Amino acid sequence: MKKLLLAIMTLSLIAPAFAANTEKLKVGVVNLQEVFKAVPQGEKALNAERTKLQADNKKALDGLQGERKTLQEKVADFQRNAQIMSAADKEKKQAEIMKENQALQQKAINLQQMAQQDEQKVLASFNKAVGQAVITVASEQKLDLVLRQAATLYALKTMNITPAIIAQMEKSAKA
Repeated sequence: MKKLLLAIMTLSLIAPAFAANTEKLKVGVVNLQEVFKAVPQGEKALNAERTKLQADNKKALDGLQGERKTLQEKVADFQRNAQIMSAADKEKKQAEIMKENQALQQKAINLQQMAQQDEQKVLASFNKAVGQAVITVASEQKLDLVLRQAATLYALKTMNITPAIIAQMEKSAKA
């Protein structure tokens, strides 16, 4: 309750000062999802990277599938022969199967992590390009503040700078 009162008092002190400056404040709003879908550095680049990864990793994936099939055959063979094996042989075979299974899982995890890292590089590149485009457009339009549309409850349509951001990013992609 004390925190709520403190927040209300703080807002009541700050609000008049903020209200006095709102005439000077120019705000722009950008829809990042629309930008991501429209520009070559966004969804198209991510899909191209995924296609490239699938082609590059096809051999590794085929190898993993082959190893998995071999491991499954070893497990089936172990289950068939477990009753006639000595306790020491059973333990040895189980340990061998578990070790191979763990190695196979680790290879799959490594492959997946590499793919995620490559996707993160594409997304980081997109975020950097968006940031540069926002700075350029904000400077050209003399905006004081640019907000994400998703984080904005209401904004006038005239505040939407998404088309300008898309145009700027397409322009920079061609350069």
